[in-house]
Amino acid sequence: MKKIKDMPGFVKDDKTGVIQNYNLSDLELAKKAKKRILDEIKKTKELECRVDRLEELLTRLIEKENENV
Repeated sequence: MKKIKDMPGFVKDDKTGVIQNYNLSDLELAKKAKKRILDEIKKTKELECRVDRLEELLTRLIEKENENV
């Protein structure tokens, strides 16, 4: 592995040519960012399900009200 000039924290594998970031604090930050994004996606999906459920309930209420008119 060779350090890359003007790119601290990065090395290049001589065999594969792959460039890797060996800075562990950057890796931890990336993992935390990914977790935050996945958590937000999960929350968004949960909210979408709740909105769908509310729409269903409102539709039923409106239909029931129309039957009673």
